Amino acid sequence: MRPHRSILKGELLDRIVVKYMSQKNVWGEEKVERAIILKLYTSCTLWELKNEISKLLGLAPKYLELEFPGKKILDDRDHGIDMQQLGLRKNDQIKARKASINENIPQAKLVDEETQWLLPRAE
Repeated sequence: MRPHRSILKGELLDRIVVKYMSQKNVWGEEKVERAIILKLYTSCTLWELKNEISKLLGLAPKYLELEFPGKKILDDRDHGIDMQQLGLRKNDQIKARKASINENIPQAKLVDEETQWLLPRAE
Protein backbone atom coordinates (compact mmCIF):
# COMPACT_ATOMS: atom_id res chain seq x y z
CA MET A 1 0.00 0.00 0.00
CA ARG A 2 1.46 3.39 -1.02
CA PRO A 3 1.45 6.29 1.41
CA HIS A 4 -0.43 9.50 0.66
CA ARG A 5 1.78 11.78 -1.46
CA SER A 6 4.41 11.67 1.25
CA ILE A 7 7.96 12.65 0.40
CA LEU A 8 9.40 10.17 2.88
CA LYS A 9 7.80 6.76 2.65
CA GLY A 10 9.40 5.44 5.80
CA GLU A 11 10.23 1.84 6.49
CA LEU A 12 8.47 -0.93 4.56
CA LEU A 13 6.43 -3.16 6.86
CA ASP A 14 6.66 -6.33 4.84
CA ARG A 15 4.06 -8.57 6.40
CA ILE A 16 1.09 -7.19 8.30
CA VAL A 17 -1.62 -9.80 8.86
CA VAL A 18 -5.20 -8.54 9.01
CA LYS A 19 -7.64 -11.09 10.42
CA TYR A 20 -11.29 -10.44 9.68
CA MET A 21 -13.20 -11.75 12.67
CA SER A 22 -16.80 -12.75 12.22
CA GLN A 23 -19.32 -12.68 15.03
CA LYS A 24 -18.89 -14.62 18.23
CA ASN A 25 -20.26 -18.12 18.54
CA VAL A 26 -22.24 -19.46 21.52
CA TRP A 27 -19.05 -19.99 23.57
CA GLY A 28 -17.97 -16.37 23.11
CA GLU A 29 -15.11 -17.20 20.75
CA GLU A 30 -14.53 -15.18 17.58
CA LYS A 31 -14.10 -17.05 14.34
CA VAL A 32 -11.56 -15.95 11.71
CA GLU A 33 -13.40 -15.59 8.43
CA ARG A 34 -10.43 -14.59 6.31
CA ALA A 35 -6.89 -13.30 6.65
CA ILE A 36 -5.23 -10.68 4.45
CA ILE A 37 -1.48 -10.05 4.26
CA LEU A 38 -0.46 -6.45 3.49
CA LYS A 39 2.74 -4.59 2.73
CA LEU A 40 2.69 -0.96 3.78
CA TYR A 41 4.99 1.90 4.71
CA THR A 42 5.26 3.41 8.17
CA SER A 43 4.08 6.77 6.79
CA CYS A 44 0.72 5.25 5.82
CA THR A 45 -2.11 6.82 7.83
CA LEU A 46 -4.82 4.95 9.69
CA TRP A 47 -7.44 6.26 7.24
CA GLU A 48 -5.51 4.89 4.23
CA LEU A 49 -5.14 1.51 5.93
CA LYS A 50 -8.80 1.42 6.96
CA ASN A 51 -9.95 2.46 3.49
CA GLU A 52 -7.85 -0.23 1.78
CA ILE A 53 -8.95 -3.00 4.17
CA SER A 54 -12.61 -2.00 3.81
CA LYS A 55 -12.30 -2.24 0.00
CA LEU A 56 -10.82 -5.74 0.29
CA LEU A 57 -13.57 -6.85 2.68
CA GLY A 58 -16.40 -5.15 0.81
CA LEU A 59 -17.42 -2.91 3.73
CA ALA A 60 -17.77 0.84 4.06
CA PRO A 61 -14.93 2.31 6.17
CA LYS A 62 -17.35 3.55 8.84
CA TYR A 63 -18.48 -0.04 9.50
CA LEU A 64 -14.92 -1.31 10.01
CA GLU A 65 -13.35 -1.50 13.45
CA LEU A 66 -9.62 -2.28 13.70
CA GLU A 67 -7.93 -3.71 16.79
CA PHE A 68 -4.18 -3.18 16.84
CA PRO A 69 -1.62 -5.13 18.92
CA GLY A 70 -2.06 -4.34 22.60
CA LYS A 71 -5.88 -4.31 22.29
CA LYS A 72 -5.85 -0.74 20.90
CA ILE A 73 -9.09 0.23 19.18
CA LEU A 74 -8.90 3.70 17.64
CA ASP A 75 -11.65 6.25 17.07
CA ASP A 76 -12.53 8.09 13.88
CA ARG A 77 -10.72 11.17 15.16
CA ASP A 78 -7.44 9.20 15.00
CA HIS A 79 -7.50 8.75 11.22
CA GLY A 80 -4.45 11.03 10.76
CA ILE A 81 -2.14 8.86 12.87
CA ASP A 82 0.50 7.00 10.86
CA MET A 83 1.75 3.46 11.42
CA GLN A 84 5.01 4.62 12.97
CA GLN A 85 3.12 6.55 15.67
CA LEU A 86 1.06 3.42 16.36
CA GLY A 87 4.25 1.39 16.81
CA LEU A 88 3.28 -1.14 14.14
CA ARG A 89 6.07 -3.59 13.25
CA LYS A 90 6.61 -6.41 10.78
CA ASN A 91 4.52 -9.55 11.38
CA ASP A 92 2.04 -7.72 13.63
CA GLN A 93 -1.56 -8.85 13.52
CA ILE A 94 -4.55 -6.54 13.22
CA LYS A 95 -8.06 -7.79 13.94
CA ALA A 96 -10.82 -6.32 11.81
CA ARG A 97 -14.49 -6.50 12.77
CA LYS A 98 -17.71 -5.22 11.35
CA ALA A 99 -18.85 -2.50 13.72
CA SER A 100 -22.53 -2.24 14.49
CA ILE A 101 -23.68 1.31 13.95
CA ASN A 102 -27.27 2.05 14.84
CA GLU A 103 -28.47 4.61 12.35
CA ASN A 104 -31.79 6.31 12.97
CA ILE A 105 -33.14 7.16 9.53
CA PRO A 106 -36.68 8.50 9.81
CA GLN A 107 -39.17 7.43 7.17
CA ALA A 108 -41.21 10.09 5.43
CA LYS A 109 -44.12 9.90 3.04
CA LEU A 110 -43.19 10.68 -0.55
CA VAL A 111 -46.63 10.56 -2.19
CA ASP A 112 -49.86 12.21 -1.13
CA GLU A 113 -52.39 9.41 -0.68
CA GLU A 114 -55.35 11.41 -2.03
CA THR A 115 -53.83 13.01 -5.13
CA GLN A 116 -51.02 10.52 -5.80
CA TRP A 117 -48.68 13.50 -6.36
CA LEU A 118 -45.24 13.90 -4.84
CA LEU A 119 -45.17 15.86 -1.62
CA PRO A 120 -43.25 19.18 -1.77
CA ARG A 121 -40.37 17.83 0.32
CA ALA A 122 -40.01 14.80 -1.99
CA GLU A 123 -39.55 16.85 -5.18
